Amino acid sequence: MTEHEHIDNAEPNEFPKPRLVLMGEFSAGKSTLTNIILDSQPLPMRVTATRLPPVQISYGAPGAEAVSFEGERTPIELDGLEEVSLEETARIDVTMEAEALELCDLLDMPGISDPNMPKETWENVISKRDHVVWCTHATQAWRQSEAAIWNMLREQSSGHNLLLITQFDKLQNDRDRMRVRKRIEKETEGLFDAIFPVSLLEALGSTKENGQWASSGVAEFSDYLVHLLMHGTAPEKTAPVARASTDGTAGSAHAAPEAMDENRVTPRRVSANPAQSATTTRLDRGTAGAGF
Repeated sequence: MTEHEHIDNAEPNEFPKPRLVLMGEFSAGKSTLTNIILDSQPLPMRVTATRLPPVQISYGAPGAEAVSFEGERTPIELDGLEEVSLEETARIDVTMEAEALELCDLLDMPGISDPNMPKETWENVISKRDHVVWCTHATQAWRQSEAAIWNMLREQSSGHNLLLITQFDKLQNDRDRMRVRKRIEKETEGLFDAIFPVSLLEALGSTKENGQWASSGVAEFSDYLVHLLMHGTAPEKTAPVARASTDGTAGSAHAAPEAMDENRVTPRRVSANPAQSATTTRLDRGTAGAGF
């Protein structure tokens, strides 16, 4: 049984951490987003679509294991992830000591367009308590292949699911940004709790003080996500509609989802009272990379 299947037997305030499942087409920015969240580079960012199976990242002493479809575990070197066989590996489990992993586990899924990924990889990938962050490339945003996969998978999740329009800075002008934003809002109506246009590469390595963190659109996504992970709900004050800035940078777009039920997950290493949580203090003082 996985940690997510032990919820009913958990003590009060000892529920398993929520899990973020990062999904989308190949080259949509999932690995870049992972590295921003973790303030490090645990995953190769320039590997081909056929290189990696799903990668689950949790808090713990640095290490990595390949998990076969039969459940057998084989230790591997972290810098040798690209050598793992897709035919024999269901997923890779990575552990590391990152602040963000005190709030959640991450599951970085391969690009949905990968023709070499075994069918078993996609079966039961999302549990009921997972939150999905779907990355869609602004210049090819929300393709039919993305819509088809998400329509098939989204009923598996009862968490809060977010859509990132990545590489938003690649759109040439405000008119293009507005047109893409409105089209995606229309085509994904009711499918996601919040939509954020972002420029991940602009945010990567920036700080909260130099302006790029905010202008990239990742700042608002970060604030939203931290609140979601710590409280199980979206922030109360959220913009009702998307917006695109007039200076060509990413804007925010989100609507507040309804509160989760009374059985919502409480992060394992975070106090049930956020005011008493040391993690809250550390994250609030963090730089862009540690903003989560």
